[in-house]
Amino acid sequence: MAISRRNLLKGGAVVGAGGAVVAEAVRDSDADVSRSSEWGNQAGPEPYDEYEIHRVSTDGGEYSTIQDAVDSAESGDLILLEPGVYTEIVNVHETPGLTIRGLDRNEVVLDGEFERYTGITVTADDVVVENLTVRNYRENGVYWTGGVEGYRASYVTAYNNQVYGIYAFDSRYGRFEHCLASGCRDAGFYIGESQPADAVITDCLAQHNALGYSGTNAGGNLVIRDSTWRNNICGLVPNTLDSQSGAPQGHVAGGIRIENNHIHDNNNLDAPSEVLGYPLAGNGITIAGGTRNDVVGNTVSNQEKYGIAVTPIMDKGFYRPRDNAVMRNTVEGSGRADLALAAPAKGNRFADNEFDSSRPAFLERRDGSFGDVWIFVGMLKDFGQAEYTGNFPHGETENQPVPDPQPGMDDPEGTPPRTPVGGR
Repeated sequence: MAISRRNLLKGGAVVGAGGAVVAEAVRDSDADVSRSSEWGNQAGPEPYDEYEIHRVSTDGGEYSTIQDAVDSAESGDLILLEPGVYTEIVNVHETPGLTIRGLDRNEVVLDGEFERYTGITVTADDVVVENLTVRNYRENGVYWTGGVEGYRASYVTAYNNQVYGIYAFDSRYGRFEHCLASGCRDAGFYIGESQPADAVITDCLAQHNALGYSGTNAGGNLVIRDSTWRNNICGLVPNTLDSQSGAPQGHVAGGIRIENNHIHDNNNLDAPSEVLGYPLAGNGITIAGGTRNDVVGNTVSNQEKYGIAVTPIMDKGFYRPRDNAVMRNTVEGSGRADLALAAPAKGNRFADNEFDSSRPAFLERRDGSFGDVWIFVGMLKDFGQAEYTGNFPHGETENQPVPDPQPGMDDPEGTPPRTPVGGR
């Protein structure tokens, strides 16, 4: 999540000078979580009828490196990794429909040793990575990019990779499930520049990252559900930036449905971070300049600043949050306010939430264009401190904790390879 920082500060000065925004007369009736209620209903993956298995082992065997097996495989094949530590990078560019699977999620490890840049890079369609661990890469753990259609990460642990853990960019028809991402200085999970994304993140855990999830200019049938976001600097950040195409976030095919997640204690200033993470510290969910995001049925607790905050953002352009719906969430234990709407904003809706405090006060009774300018000004102050002094609290990726062992997939040797998602 890169940003033009000087433009952000200039934008804050304009907003501050203008003062509070006057409420508009009519709330946008489209700002309701029911509009995305059918999102995320992907069909189950479909097994391939014909495939070959290519076995990789660090102790000798058919292949001694994952890349050699990938280069020898054909579409639909299964790359099966024996337990061991693989010190390599893997590129999948020519073979769609490939599955790279470990026999043991915790004992099959790709290790970048903080020397290599990305563990697995995929530009081919329908590639699946599952049941393994990727750690200690200087950029990303697992990365799909370049207009990919069809991707999935299942039972993947990505920890202490310096930029992103599990990452899809300019890609469509995807799924991250049963995954853990930890120790990244940008985001543990990232889906960016994808509209419509047609993707789901479910049953995942993000911890010890700057941002648990970041999604720049992504949306449209994109659902984040049934997952845990804890001990990050900030939990989830759907956002708009001009550094990627498609701004503002959510305007093409709708935003993101964030549903039934447990989001707590994202106040961890010992997590690694770049400059932009610090102003978001202590927030559970921050919608930054986003459009038509639906936040529904989440439990958000113990945030030092805001439980759920909807704010503007400034890059080359200035983007106020529009038509976002925050409904039926339970938010408690926030230091500044459980619910927050920053000015300027337009057509947002807060309704039927259980909470104790809000900024501005009586937020659910106000029009969704009436926000508190000082929320955004406070973020800008924190950003200015971090940018111009270089002095802000944060840790380093190399010093983050190793996650506990995670449950792996059943019968990884006997399960046929399957498509990333079905029914598309």
